[in-house]
Amino acid sequence: MNGMKFRVWLSESEVMIYPEDRGTPFVLSIEEGWVRRIDFDPKTQRYNLCSINEPYTILFSTMYQDRNGKEIFEGDIIKDTIYGDYYLIQFDPTKGFYGVQLPDFSEERSINYLAPRVIVVGNIKEHFEMFQTLKQKEIKNE
Repeated sequence: MNGMKFRVWLSESEVMIYPEDRGTPFVLSIEEGWVRRIDFDPKTQRYNLCSINEPYTILFSTMYQDRNGKEIFEGDIIKDTIYGDYYLIQFDPTKGFYGVQLPDFSEERSINYLAPRVIVVGNIKEHFEMFQTLKQKEIKNE
């Protein structure tokens, strides 16, 4: 699957790895749902597929960019620069990529509709406290 971009969230380390940016070679198996790191063994002069030794989540690129040119990934929190609304980017095999309005999950929007007017402000994995803050503001306003 040429051109498929993804990132990997390492749950215990709380680190997001962008394979194409950091030069970290990874192999992804869509059918089997695993990611393996490619390591070079100088003793055998071979490349080996190594398991990632902690829980991880695979987050795919939407192949869209925000208005600043930053790539939008599954799990990103984006802000609509026109209306000020926040959305969490999700994927559903029947719908494709879409944004769910935060904090109350009241509305869904296609990423195709949102992308030209949003900016990425974080992601649900690295910035969970931002997501929680949005939820708390809504509760206080009621």
